[in-house]
Amino acid sequence: MPIDENGMMIIPDDCLIMLYDNDNPEDEESEIIFKISNTSVRDMRQKFSSGWSKSDRAGFYPFWQATKEATEALTISGFYLTPHHQGSMKSKAKLETLFKNQKPLVMIMGDGKVCKMVIMTNLEFNKTVFMPDGTPLKVDFNIGLEGYYD
Repeated sequence: MPIDENGMMIIPDDCLIMLYDNDNPEDEESEIIFKISNTSVRDMRQKFSSGWSKSDRAGFYPFWQATKEATEALTISGFYLTPHHQGSMKSKAKLETLFKNQKPLVMIMGDGKVCKMVIMTNLEFNKTVFMPDGTPLKVDFNIGLEGYYD
């Protein structure tokens, strides 16, 4: 994570979303930056789940009880075209590493706002439009994130 002389994070100008491992802020392999210039994030869905649970009762209406706090989940979907994204395989490897490390990540929006701590719940790649050597020209991705509450 680049830091300026005042100890502030340096956010790249074309940064859309940044995820990084707070335990290793100096390690470039522990961060991923979605840049406007070389990835196309199609959408970012936000989903809230309530803390309500339901108990069915014979002959009566169900009993509802708020048993936990509401939670939030995000899904980031997009694609990149491998000829236009020089670091596409490196970015894919970084995402896989962050996912496999199973650590909470810090999520920062391009305006510098620190959103929250999140965990990656799923990671999906869909490769299409192949060249004769088998290299995909288009890679769709879905990243599932959930708020991490310590």
